[in-house]
Amino acid sequence: MSSIPDHLLSDIVEKLDVKSLVRFKSMNKEWQNYINNSNFIKQHLKNSLQYPTEFNTQLIFTSGSSLYLIDDVRSLSPRPVELALAPAFQHVSPPRLVGSSNGILCISSGFYQNNYCLLNPTNPTAVKILPFADNEISQHRYSEMCYISVASAFGYDEKNDDYKIVYVWYWKEDYDQVGLEGMIYSLRLGSWKRLDPPDVGAQWTNIGFGVLNNCLNFYANNHDVKMIISFNLHDEEWSQMDFPNLDEKYKVNNVFVLEGCISTLITVPERNCSDQQLWVMKEYGVTSSWTKLLIFPVESFEDLNVLFYSNRVNRYLLSLWVSDKNSCRLFWYDEVDGYIEDVKIQGDLKIHDIQMVIPSLVPIGCRRLKAPSRWEKIVGKTNMKSRARR
Repeated sequence: MSSIPDHLLSDIVEKLDVKSLVRFKSMNKEWQNYINNSNFIKQHLKNSLQYPTEFNTQLIFTSGSSLYLIDDVRSLSPRPVELALAPAFQHVSPPRLVGSSNGILCISSGFYQNNYCLLNPTNPTAVKILPFADNEISQHRYSEMCYISVASAFGYDEKNDDYKIVYVWYWKEDYDQVGLEGMIYSLRLGSWKRLDPPDVGAQWTNIGFGVLNNCLNFYANNHDVKMIISFNLHDEEWSQMDFPNLDEKYKVNNVFVLEGCISTLITVPERNCSDQQLWVMKEYGVTSSWTKLLIFPVESFEDLNVLFYSNRVNRYLLSLWVSDKNSCRLFWYDEVDGYIEDVKIQGDLKIHDIQMVIPSLVPIGCRRLKAPSRWEKIVGKTNMKSRARR
């Protein structure tokens, strides 16, 4: 290893998967200090986010009251690893995957999803329990006849260097919407505060997997309302975006983020067509940039979700909610020939909620930087050389 030039060694290590880096940390103190260095962690995360592949992604899913990790997305018969939940989240209610950002996973629990915790699956024993989101729901100020729905999203505010959770709830009484309220949590401040979300006249659903344009995104979808609601984490202001502008009526089946773009699956009921169209907003916030990519031959009443796209083999990893089995079916879809390969998870587990996560070494909470070791100095020199070459 000593014969490898320093800048080449640094470039190689930055592109290794997290699983290998965790093993290397146990080799000696020098490797541990190098891998734990904040500059290295940021650069490694930047590489992973810029080039997500089957080799540097993971799947997190819930089954019953348990949380599981699949670290080999390529396998058609993966063996999941159960992740330990904090005692406050055990046997309360099934955990819900709020979202992930920079490798940190946000989980909620409780009847109204008022309890939140953060964890990095790379080090699942390190869990941060957040303060309880105390509001009118938890204090039972509503009539028992009210229908209450909640939605929450989690993301990293790059401009403020802060992780935040937006928690929104609305209620209906006698089938009429009565109100909409919200709260936001700042990890940096360690507290919740009230929000005034816009009342769009429909139930909200969060769009998972991180942040786009420093905004968390939700969507509202019913017969009268179809829109995407964005919340700027820095300015804490709301804005709205439209779905594709088509000449015919269509149904929005799901909304998600795919390759850094807001994407949606729609069907056109008047065509008596059971296929689902995949549309992608190629320029954030620009309605005219919606582009139809392809059609999945899946019936519209099924809940389909796109988890990941592999540029290497031109395949989509999809999850499909099967109501009669009360579980998700997981499979790969080849966009070239339409070939489908099922993913059979070992252990006969029922998947209730599933998300793709890009693993990282980002710690939960703040960590004081240590004095730079020889490897950290190499990283600094390499970065300076790279900037000089540019």
